[in-house]
Amino acid sequence: MTRTATIIAAAAISLLAGCSAHYKDTFNPSFPVTEEMAQADERRMQADHVHLDRPVLVIGGFRSPDMFIEAMTTKLARMTCGDRYDWIRQPTWFEGDLEDIARRAIDKVQEAYPSDDPATTIEVDVVGYSMGGIVARYAADRLHKDNPGARRLKINRLFTISTPHRGAWLAERTPLVEDRGVGDLYRKSLFLTMLDEAYTGDYPIVPYGRLGDHVVGPINMAPPGRWPIWCSAPLVGDAHLTVNEDRRILTDIARRLRGEEPRGTEGEPLPDFALE
Repeated sequence: MTRTATIIAAAAISLLAGCSAHYKDTFNPSFPVTEEMAQADERRMQADHVHLDRPVLVIGGFRSPDMFIEAMTTKLARMTCGDRYDWIRQPTWFEGDLEDIARRAIDKVQEAYPSDDPATTIEVDVVGYSMGGIVARYAADRLHKDNPGARRLKINRLFTISTPHRGAWLAERTPLVEDRGVGDLYRKSLFLTMLDEAYTGDYPIVPYGRLGDHVVGPINMAPPGRWPIWCSAPLVGDAHLTVNEDRRILTDIARRLRGEEPRGTEGEPLPDFALE
């Protein structure tokens, strides 16, 4: 199966799964943001730009077309510093496996903001969409260990959006082949196990996600032992494939990047119907 066919098959299966009413109607008291509140917050931030403390790197999802990452980067930039060109994007459409993408992300940071330290990049905040969060963790915690002499991505904060920290439901349930990244995203894979072991907690991981996600699965969107900052599924559209457009999540990340108090917090367990 080609990569294009893989993406089409994954999208079709996800859309066929659909979202029942309780995925769309369930409210998270630890993330009390409605679409209307998010729209108002978006307008406020777009009218009042701030200087960011550090560069931001945005990494795309599994074989995600670059236009998705470009659109998400632009939205976040407009709600923070106002200039999307100050941000660094790492697409994943035809960029190789997880290790290749991690290397390219590090190279892009180094090219945009050179570091004098041969061991690390400058410090950046990272937004990882789906698999992009795993790429960021690998670039920060494992790449330099697997490849002595490689530069490490120095992360200040990692914000993940529907990232398969514990693996992806779809990776195990569709015939996705000819892509090493798919096997790495099986639940309890050796890759993810070693990634968890390598994480020392020297940067925080802030995990977001939506109910009704049949690609990753809500329970998999936070590292082991944690709950994601979750919100309901959209009224229209697939819960995973459109999460990069979710105003509730994007405005909350923008608030954090701006140094404001976030509205979403961890700790609220997922509803029983959302657990596998």
